[in-house]
Amino acid sequence: MPLVHHLLSGLVSGPGSFVAAIVILILALALLFAGKVVIKGVAFIVAGLVGATAGALAGAILLGVFGLIFGALAGFIIIGIIGYALVPLAIGIGLGYAAYELVLAYVASRLIAIIAGIVFVAIGIVIANKFLEIATVVLGAFLIYTVGVFFGLPTLFSMASALVLGVIGYLVQTREARIRRYTA
Repeated sequence: MPLVHHLLSGLVSGPGSFVAAIVILILALALLFAGKVVIKGVAFIVAGLVGATAGALAGAILLGVFGLIFGALAGFIIIGIIGYALVPLAIGIGLGYAAYELVLAYVASRLIAIIAGIVFVAIGIVIANKFLEIATVVLGAFLIYTVGVFFGLPTLFSMASALVLGVIGYLVQTREARIRRYTA
């Protein structure tokens, strides 16, 4: 408990700590109940901002003010869509790299580590949506627990709340995925 309290109090210390804790609580609930949408939305916006910057720069150089505006809009939309579409690839690469490092740490053969990395890249791409559901629920539940402890709730109550909300959040996310799959 002191470590978690210390971590959050470092994040939300000072006069705005109550507001910051409420923002973290809202983020936790968003991750619990709509985590996949939140992560993919953030990927779209972040990639879109990078694309808007590059597009605005290129457009301004080529066409002046009109090019700046057109390039920013086109860059935001096009690169945002690419960022959104590449979320499963990013998960696959992250999982593959983790597998590579783990195998390399326990097996002396770099070739076996590379093969394991490639296999886990493919697995990561295939299971990206399930992984996003689980990862966002775990992160959201951890934030719920942390905020509960920060507000002085008993540790066991904070843990039970995080567990119950985590299970409900996972069920909501998987139910929405099943509904979308059967209505499409």
